[in-house]
Formats: sequence, structure tokens, C-alpha cells
Amino acid sequence: MSEEDYYEIKRKLGDEAEALVKDYFIHTKGYKATKVPHVFYPYDLIVKTETGKRFTVEVKVYGRPDLDTIFAETVQISKEAKIESCPEYLTYHKEIKYMMYVDLVNKIGYIYHMQKFASYVLANKKSEFHIERGTAKGIKINKTSLEAGFLSQVFL
Repeated sequence: MSEEDYYEIKRKLGDEAEALVKDYFIHTKGYKATKVPHVFYPYDLIVKTETGKRFTVEVKVYGRPDLDTIFAETVQISKEAKIESCPEYLTYHKEIKYMMYVDLVNKIGYIYHMQKFASYVLANKKSEFHIERGTAKGIKINKTSLEAGFLSQVFL
């Protein structure tokens, strides 16, 4: 598979996960949810409850649902120039209320409090490792780790 094909598949999976989360908030919770352009915002959705409360959500695809751990990026590495950068969710964690990892196979979402999640990731950066493709470093986190900010599991 070419690099372009790989990243196109990843983008489509991300879009699918975002659509599932958006539908969950609209159809299950009765909220309004809007996908925002990633060019302007460091998160994927703005959600508004029926009482008018607003919050933001960053959506990630849970890449290996057969495992009990999720992979949290600590460093992104550009595929061409091999330049390292900090993932937006770590840079802008104060602007994001929740992180949701989506298991597309089983249609399950794992919701985390972003402040706790980002703090946990940064505190455990010493255990980071490179993924096989060489395009990221990160840490493994138990998918229901309360210490990492896990709040709940929902069916999408």
C-alpha cells in the first residue's frame, strides 16, 4: 500500500469516527453537535446541550480494539521531512473538554477528561516509543485508566 493510500484510509477512518460521535451526541443525547474545520480549531466537535452548555471534543480512532490499551501520541513526525511536532491535543488541551477514542469495530467510545488525559500523557512521556511507521511517538494507556482521565464508555 502506498503512503498516499495509507493516509487516505486513516483520514476516512477519522471522518467515520467523528461522524459516529456527532450522531451519538445528536441522536442519543439530544444535543447539537457541529464538526468544525480542523484548520481553525484544535478539536473536532463543538457540542451544545439542551440547557445551552457548550463543550469541545477531540476524536481519535482506537486503532487496536483487540488490546486493552490505547496509543496516545506524544510526538508527531512528518512523513517527508521527519520533523517532530507536538500533537494539537497536548498543545491546546485547555481548549478541549473531552477526548473520545472510538473503537470503530465494536462501535464503542471511550471518553476522557482532556485536562487529566493530557497531564497523564505528559507525566508519562518518559515511557514513549516510536510506532512502526516512524510517524509518531507515544505511550500506551489502559483504556479505562481513571488516572488518565477515563470517564465512561458509550455505545455509538
